[in-house]
Amino acid sequence: MPALSLLLTGYLLVLTVWDFRSRENPWWLTTPLILGLTVWRLLYGPAWWVFIAWGLATLPFLLNFFGAGDYRLLLVLLGLFPTFPFVVTLGVGMFVLAYGALVWEAWQRRCPAPEAPGRAALLARGRPGVFVFTLPTLVYLWLVRG
Repeated sequence: MPALSLLLTGYLLVLTVWDFRSRENPWWLTTPLILGLTVWRLLYGPAWWVFIAWGLATLPFLLNFFGAGDYRLLLVLLGLFPTFPFVVTLGVGMFVLAYGALVWEAWQRRCPAPEAPGRAALLARGRPGVFVFTLPTLVYLWLVRG
């Protein structure tokens, strides 16, 4: 299991660095995993929980809280770890990191925290956000899950 944890850690670090450098995550780094996880969960379960989680994860994406690359990574992570401890770790980590990023931005600009942008604004001015998913996942992977 440590080898898989190291492999996933490397994958998450590549995605995070890629996101900070280019502000996007290429589809070819996430979409094949989503397709593979869909087949794997259909064959070996628990497919129902994963599909419910994926459905709930779609709402913030449709409201433009994050972009397509972030959304695809979230689907991968929920497909890999469809457990309550992971969802709690991810949710708390996402809240702390996203809220911290908004407060930092507001403090830097001396203005109120921004609202969720429209799709065009998200594409034009989107900020790197994969770290909001990768850091809580690494905490879960190495500290919570053990």
